[in-house]
Amino acid sequence: MSENRLLSVADLGLPPVVDPVTPTLEEIRTSVEREVIETSLKKHGNNVSETARRLGVSRVTLYRMIDRLKIVL
Repeated sequence: MSENRLLSVADLGLPPVVDPVTPTLEEIRTSVEREVIETSLKKHGNNVSETARRLGVSRVTLYRMIDRLKIVL
């Protein structure tokens, strides 16, 4: 039963709808890069040369990415 003509969220006893924070494209890209690099490093025993080869980037590029993402070897 409702005292109003239309039902509201409060009438149904539901929690209010909260709009979740949507991450930016840059945040998503950074997160995915970090995950891929960390997973690949772990898979190749922290061998940077092999990881770079498998990821299709140069060793220098991989070291720059590791530094930018603050990944600890």
